[in-house]
Amino acid sequence: MLILICFLSIFTVYTTGFLIGPILEEMSSELNQSISNLSQLAAITFLGWGIGGPIAGIMTDKLGGKRVLLFGLAGVVLSNFSILLTSNYTILLCLRFAAGLFCGSVPATCISTLGELLSGKKRVIGMGLATSGIAIGMLIGLPSVAYITSFFGWRGGFVALGILCAFVVLCVFILFPNLKGKKNHTISRQFSWVKNPKTWHIIGGNICERFITAVFLTYISLLLIEKFKLQIQDISTLLPYILLGATPGALLAGPFGSLKNCFQYISLMALLQGFLMVFVFTIEITFLMTTISGFCLMFLSQTSRPMVMNSLTNVAPKAKGSIIGFYSTSNQLGHMLGASIMGFGYAIGGIKTAGPICIFVSLIACILYFRIHLSEKSD
Repeated sequence: MLILICFLSIFTVYTTGFLIGPILEEMSSELNQSISNLSQLAAITFLGWGIGGPIAGIMTDKLGGKRVLLFGLAGVVLSNFSILLTSNYTILLCLRFAAGLFCGSVPATCISTLGELLSGKKRVIGMGLATSGIAIGMLIGLPSVAYITSFFGWRGGFVALGILCAFVVLCVFILFPNLKGKKNHTISRQFSWVKNPKTWHIIGGNICERFITAVFLTYISLLLIEKFKLQIQDISTLLPYILLGATPGALLAGPFGSLKNCFQYISLMALLQGFLMVFVFTIEITFLMTTISGFCLMFLSQTSRPMVMNSLTNVAPKAKGSIIGFYSTSNQLGHMLGASIMGFGYAIGGIKTAGPICIFVSLIACILYFRIHLSEKSD
């Protein structure tokens, strides 16, 4: 039941976080704002997310996960319903920033709680199942928002997610375990993991992986349009099948994560992601191979994620919340770096530059992860 609640919580907040994409055109026509302006609503959401994650992690260690999770989810409910009251662009920016703050608190709290209550193989499997809510959110949540928008307008998506999130709040209130926080934690104890080099190798590798994911998700639609002359409606049908690769990846993370030398495999996965990006964006391959490669890329990306989170909770067994909160921020940093650096790459050399950029980044991730493997082997 705990894993199911965490799954629903993560599904809800990630769908809320990525909500702007499917409703951009509808919002633009109603609010008389350009697409580029409204795109900033998504950017500011993830800025808030990056700030909210580490704060929530610290508070989870101090107060316990249930309080923080209820606070975060309740904030998501309020921010979603508040959208009904305004059409002012500045207020919408503020509401989306607030939504990001609240959304960011949810995954960090869920993962740290799972890390506290589960151990070994069960912990990795639990984290994998819970974080599969990210993939399911993209696969089911966002298309559902688009469907609701077609009937009820762009505000309908916010209302639907507000109602769903209110239901999750009720589930958390009734069923989520009420763990006591560690109120005697000092700042030095909460951040003792900062001095451990292993932390930075893991975080650095994760930033590189999220960099690659961001480039893929941001530019795959453009690639399909430029290279294969697909229409937007064709892409909206195809993308869920590519993103579906993340779901089995999350489910298989448990068996991989329980292996003794898991970082040996994580380093290989990181390197393969870079090669797949070259395969998709730089080398001339068929449409079918592009689709299969994209599926495999999402599979590898999601498989490594729970393994990385589990390793971080092992690094900081007494401060799981704070380290997972920092991990959450590293995700957003990777996303922002990927989108921005590839933007320069696209301006210089077109979409084919995604391959060389990402293979370089994947090599960095591979080296960082493999250094952890070597250090563990020597121990």
